[in-house]
Amino acid sequence: MISPAPDHELLDRDQLLDRLHELRMLVPAFAEELASARRQAAALRVERRRLLERVAQLQRRSQRGAVAGGYARR
Repeated sequence: MISPAPDHELLDRDQLLDRLHELRMLVPAFAEELASARRQAAALRVERRRLLERVAQLQRRSQRGAVAGGYARR
């Protein structure tokens, strides 16, 4: 015959099951946050690329104006 588990073991088991339940509730929220952060990072990369292209365009325009004005940038 198997003897029943001591009370402290049952309490520990119940606490572990409660903790596991809490963690299972949190995982979807973390997954949603991660997906949101990835989307935001992708959007920021696109915006950065657009801004870098605009800076390069303005620099080229500025250099052409400087050459046309009779002095070259060094």
